[in-house]
Amino acid sequence: MRALSSRGLLLLLLALALACTWSARGLPLVRNSLVYARASENVIAAGYDPRPVVADSRQSYDKPILYAWASAPLVRLLGNHDGLRASSFLTSAAFLLALLHFARSFRALLPERGERAFLWLAAFGPCVVYQFWSAHPDGWFAALAVLAWSQTHRLVTRPEAPPVRGMLALGATLLVAILLKNYGLVLLVSCPAYFLWHLRRLRAEPRAARLLVSGLCVLALLGLFVLTAWTGHNPLSRLEGEGGGVGQYA
Repeated sequence: MRALSSRGLLLLLLALALACTWSARGLPLVRNSLVYARASENVIAAGYDPRPVVADSRQSYDKPILYAWASAPLVRLLGNHDGLRASSFLTSAAFLLALLHFARSFRALLPERGERAFLWLAAFGPCVVYQFWSAHPDGWFAALAVLAWSQTHRLVTRPEAPPVRGMLALGATLLVAILLKNYGLVLLVSCPAYFLWHLRRLRAEPRAARLLVSGLCVLALLGLFVLTAWTGHNPLSRLEGEGGGVGQYA
């Protein structure tokens, strides 16, 4: 019998996740799911303009706006219960795709058939399966975190990778992660730390100057975005208050 390919395994995992999500369709929204449901409704009421929702803690519940904003069309189409479930299914499916990208990025470090084993190990667990119908953004954030680490590793280990374009793509991933969950701020430390760990080898490559300049520019822009969010001058992000805000951790 022919072994299942990585793509076939991915489709199998998605089919299993879809079956689990459908069977759990009748379960109620709980805890933060209710918060995201109300925030999505507020985004719809604002004409899909996220700025008034971000500016008002009573509408955003101090949660980052991206999940509520991105889920709003599905919430309007299917209602907040099924709309958020559909959104979390799609974003958790993105996590499986990110896992495959990650495994292929680190393929040289994996044993034979390690790509499929990695997919099974990382994807077929109760916490991951639950994210498909959780109505939370955790599956999406996990996808972005895994993708960011994959992008960083490829920039470090592949001399043929275009440094400017690759760094811009990494910066876009980090920005989306920050807009999705405040935990995205951790990636602003972990990804540059990976570059620093390999700094000696990178300095010997011809692309070192372009990689350094583009990396510093991207990091500076992201730092400015975070600073304006921290000081209350960013219309798309607020790093304060309870709920999803950072004030509870200060």
